[in-house]
Amino acid sequence: MTATFTTTVINLITAAQQGTLTDVVTAVDWVVTAKDGTKLARVSGLTPVGPADAAKFTAFPKLTLEEVLAWIPDPATDAIKTKLTDMLAAMVPPAPRTVSKRPPPWAVPSRPFIGNR
Repeated sequence: MTATFTTTVINLITAAQQGTLTDVVTAVDWVVTAKDGTKLARVSGLTPVGPADAAKFTAFPKLTLEEVLAWIPDPATDAIKTKLTDMLAAMVPPAPRTVSKRPPPWAVPSRPFIGNR
């Protein structure tokens, strides 16, 4: 089975002011999750964002997910994908558990024990 990778932005770290700009993102807190069947692996990171360029600046409330994802490593082209794939390969899927309801071994099948004697 082939693993699927999902990147999630957890938090944006901001500075109140950077030069003439206000509410500037300085770092992105993220996690990449890999899923292969029932196996799941995660890698997290904090990527610093370089100094804001006033000509290309987007105000914090107007940032889109696509803009922010462009600032962090892409798991499809990064060592993150290899690391997660290796983590998944090393996992052994849990054995299925079966649970059954059984009478105690001392109970007579036709007359179960019901409390005090």
